[in-house]
Amino acid sequence: MAGTPIETQAASEELEGLDGSTKLAEKPSDTNKVTITYAPRWPGDQDTPRASCPVENKHLKGTVEVHFHDIVTDDAFPWCHTVYIAIFYQAAGAPQNDSVGIAQIELDIIDTSVPVCEGEETWKEYLLEQSAGYDDSLRPISVAPKCLLDRGGGVREEGRRSGNVLGSRTFVYVCELELAMEWRKKGLGSVAMGVMHRMLPVHLVHSNAAMLLQPAILNRGVSKDLAGEYQEMLFRFYGSLGYENWFAKKNGAQTPYTLMGRKL
Repeated sequence: MAGTPIETQAASEELEGLDGSTKLAEKPSDTNKVTITYAPRWPGDQDTPRASCPVENKHLKGTVEVHFHDIVTDDAFPWCHTVYIAIFYQAAGAPQNDSVGIAQIELDIIDTSVPVCEGEETWKEYLLEQSAGYDDSLRPISVAPKCLLDRGGGVREEGRRSGNVLGSRTFVYVCELELAMEWRKKGLGSVAMGVMHRMLPVHLVHSNAAMLLQPAILNRGVSKDLAGEYQEMLFRFYGSLGYENWFAKKNGAQTPYTLMGRKL
């Protein structure tokens, strides 16, 4: 399928954040062209979306490529699938296809409209009516909905300010955004997330989706003050991408459990 140009926003003023992302959300933004195409990861595989976006700032000039390179389903949870996203960077003037892997994103996607067969648990039964174990692969996404929705799927009082978004048919939980150390503070994390946001409507059955994430770090070996500082940096980074604080609760950890979200 031929690439389809889609506009996405790139930032302009430097944001002192985890990845050195450029531009605060309230500043005027330039418009870059994102080209979305479809290709199999390996010959014979199903086509998956991939996108490219030019990036230029004081640190570098080149192209960011975002590949939905692996989509994993589980028959036990027909309403959920996981998308593994690979991020590449190719410097301007470099030989063709001479790109470098710089980051990865992992998403858990819950489609609440998917019917289940007799004997299978619905998304409400599994995510809202029981507690997932620590070894449960769906534990992160099972914690988030419980903070905002009651057992019947209604919006809790704590989630009223985001109730219009929580009525979405699809929830996308960002389990992980990992950027290689040598590529941080160059504005690439915000570009990768922005391109991913533009690609998701192409992938999802319902584009009416709510994005969720927990801006957290591993607290082991990190002082409480430093952990709080890192979390504030994450707040600013994700805030520049349109995420807002939807829920916060102290849970005995060095930083409170905080859930951020936005409408796709």
